[in-house]
Amino acid sequence: MSSIHVPPIQAVIFDAFDTLCEIKNPLHPFAEIARASSKHIDVRVALMTRPVDIRQATEYLGSTGVNVTELEQRLQTELASIRLFDDTIPTLTELKRRGIKLAIASNLAAPYAVPLLKLLPIQLDAYAWSFDVGYLKPQAEIFEWTTSKLGVPASATLMVGDTYKADYVGARNAGLQARHLVRSNGQSSAGIVIHSLTDVLDLPLAG
Repeated sequence: MSSIHVPPIQAVIFDAFDTLCEIKNPLHPFAEIARASSKHIDVRVALMTRPVDIRQATEYLGSTGVNVTELEQRLQTELASIRLFDDTIPTLTELKRRGIKLAIASNLAAPYAVPLLKLLPIQLDAYAWSFDVGYLKPQAEIFEWTTSKLGVPASATLMVGDTYKADYVGARNAGLQARHLVRSNGQSSAGIVIHSLTDVLDLPLAG
């Protein structure tokens, strides 16, 4: 019985928050807007699949009883506390040096993208922000959009992220290779686990 051929990795897609970076002072302003929403819709989808700021989100969701000015201040505090993990820059720069194409695919509210981009020392090849492309992981469309932008077959693309269903299962269902990032001593009930981004450098890369 022959083994299934897995092509060398030509591109790596990373999740953003809790994979490449973290919020050191989380204050969850969008969560408060979501809780105050008067609309019977999927609030998470509404906030992450359109480019809205705090005020726009409050108006769109019909959120009452919230202090918009205070929430905007809390958001700015959050954004100022975003930090890259220690393994982010070494991993990205080495992958780029080896000729591997790089992307981010993230379920994200719009204000969080720019602060992350300002921390990254290199330009990546594609950015699949959910608020921009209109899809959320684990939907196959966000992975298909990203691999199309990269110009790399799904089978030769690796997805790395900290959320098992969105990042690992979603990517695998879309035909990508995947690794579930479990930092510290956390456990994963399934999937192929890595504990540091630098573990990607030990995988069979095409570059």
